[in-house]
Amino acid sequence: MRVHLAWLFTLICAWTGRGAHPSDANIYFVAPAPGTTIAAGSSVRLTAYLDDSWHGAFNRIEFHANGVLLGTGSKSEFTPGDIDVIYHFTWNNPAAGDHLMVATATSSGGLKRKTSAVKLHITPMQTPGAVLEFLQPRDGFVYSSRDEIPVILRGMMPSDIISSVEILAGGNPIGIGMSCCPFCPCPRPQEGVEATFQIPTPWDGGVIPQRMWQGWKNATPGTYRLTARATGEMGGYVEAQEVTITVVDAVELDLRLRVSPMDGGAFQFVLPSGSLVSGGFALETSFDLKVWKYVGDFSPGNVATFFTLTPPNDGRAERYYRAVRVFPSL
Repeated sequence: MRVHLAWLFTLICAWTGRGAHPSDANIYFVAPAPGTTIAAGSSVRLTAYLDDSWHGAFNRIEFHANGVLLGTGSKSEFTPGDIDVIYHFTWNNPAAGDHLMVATATSSGGLKRKTSAVKLHITPMQTPGAVLEFLQPRDGFVYSSRDEIPVILRGMMPSDIISSVEILAGGNPIGIGMSCCPFCPCPRPQEGVEATFQIPTPWDGGVIPQRMWQGWKNATPGTYRLTARATGEMGGYVEAQEVTITVVDAVELDLRLRVSPMDGGAFQFVLPSGSLVSGGFALETSFDLKVWKYVGDFSPGNVATFFTLTPPNDGRAERYYRAVRVFPSL
């Protein structure tokens, strides 16, 4: 009879898609999301989702920060099913800094399952009156993967001095902003005086770079939340409001100049992917492909950029046109 019951249980597990061993269970960190930033002094609600294929074999869920046990999670009143359980734990007054969060499930037999680590940043209390703001890039801007994305901030801290700014994309550092490039004859920053911060161009083998500042290079396609934070020389703290930018694959961009006639003798010049690239484009014309003159700037649309032109009678010989990229200044 035992054999028949074991066979029946195995059949039920296979039919329902559930595993027949606790090792098939999985646990996932639900909240906070990776890269979340929370102000110090707040309470953080930690949430984990347990897919317990062994019908309650896992009876303890623990939450950890940087390998240190915070506490045991409590089961949510609402659960998707009898074997899918949501657990919560409230972390009060977390210390400022970066924390790697992990949830661990333990079965009655000692089997353990844990989530992937989730990075959480707790910011210190900001200094009243301090300012840190992105000048470039602006929120919502779109760049191509071939662009060097400009990164410029302005900052000031009353009764304190900002010497450097840490710049992050998706919680990962991409550069250190400085108000003065290395070995440049700049005045020392002053308390309460606003300064501009950019990423210095690194020296290559002791050779002075051709330009003093650089942007964010080699960004892969995706959507990024950019943040910046600074600690003053006397302990003050300020963090910039995040900006979200999108980087698109340059291979997928269509930047071929297309021309189509319009009513009244006018022509429309179109760059199909022109609005997906930072900066802008200008139209130039030439008679001999050697000397080019500026005609005007393209107007952005939702996706493409457009320029409408009615060539003058004496200018129809200038039959060559090209679109010239206008790069944003760094």
